[in-house]
Amino acid sequence: RVRRQRQMCIRDRGQHEYFDMKPLSPIHGTCVGEQFEAITIADFYANINLYPCKNKLKIKAREKIRVCYLIFLMSEKLSKQYRDEWRDKILKLLDIDESYYRSKYKEPVSDFPSDSNQKFAKEMESIFG
Repeated sequence: RVRRQRQMCIRDRGQHEYFDMKPLSPIHGTCVGEQFEAITIADFYANINLYPCKNKLKIKAREKIRVCYLIFLMSEKLSKQYRDEWRDKILKLLDIDESYYRSKYKEPVSDFPSDSNQKFAKEMESIFG
């Protein structure tokens, strides 16, 4: 079933795979339903890798700051060659203004994070190490 879904969001030839399925699986399991609206793992994979996909990744209400932190953590896993390119494109896909991102992405690990931001930062630490 996943294979069939993956066929629906096929990457164009020559498109770079930023993240393979293995590191995306725990992020999907933790963040979908919390930070993001419900989406299949195949569609999540396609969106994160910026492949054309009918089912767009959508941020849930009041989760944008935590998504900014997630984008930061994910971009840090990429080589410098791809980091800025991916971050800029994923921000555009998720309709997050770059100035907003730059002012908010470290909030979950700031000196005085909210309880929900602190909890999210701990969950991300267990995924990203």
